[in-house]
Amino acid sequence: MAAYQVDWTREEVLNDAHLLIQTGVPTDLHHYSGAFHKAHVIAGTALGARMIAERVTAIQRLLRTPSA
Repeated sequence: MAAYQVDWTREEVLNDAHLLIQTGVPTDLHHYSGAFHKAHVIAGTALGARMIAERVTAIQRLLRTPSA
């Protein structure tokens, strides 16, 4: 029996990320168990703050990485 999903885009996003990884595209994949779609936009939640902080860190890393 499949687990209840609160993010209807989860499977599509996971599949897209796996395709990027398989083709050699540098990819960070973060899965937030129990999070719903757009959970990061709810102000004042610990999960939302964590999601935004991790996204900012990934963007900063991307901007520091020299392109090939």
